[in-house]
Amino acid sequence: MEQLIADFVHYLDVERGLAKTTQTSYQQDLREFAAWLESQQLAEFPVELAVVQEFLRVQTTNKAASSMSRMISAMRKFYRYLLRESVIDQDPMTLVASPKPAQHLPATLSGNEIDRLMAAPNVTKPLG
Repeated sequence: MEQLIADFVHYLDVERGLAKTTQTSYQQDLREFAAWLESQQLAEFPVELAVVQEFLRVQTTNKAASSMSRMISAMRKFYRYLLRESVIDQDPMTLVASPKPAQHLPATLSGNEIDRLMAAPNVTKPLG
């Protein structure tokens, strides 16, 4: 598995021209996936959706949504690479959805800020 990851990172560098930081992050995510697979006594990257989903489910307990999005992106690209290289014959990542980005409420103005905003225009002129 490590050799496939190394070949993929080389592909990202040479053919895709991705930044070194992206390559390193993807490599780290894929090594984490490989380590989990080994802990499950799996010697190859699985094509079964259930196995991939179980790994991602385990990861959501200790990763932020942004880290999960990057990990899913790495796995998607990796599985497309494996398919392209004929290492696998189907891509389970086509059925995996990315997590929705967190939505934050807009910042509100304080009463003092509202008063200053309302006092700012010159109301004696048409533009104000």
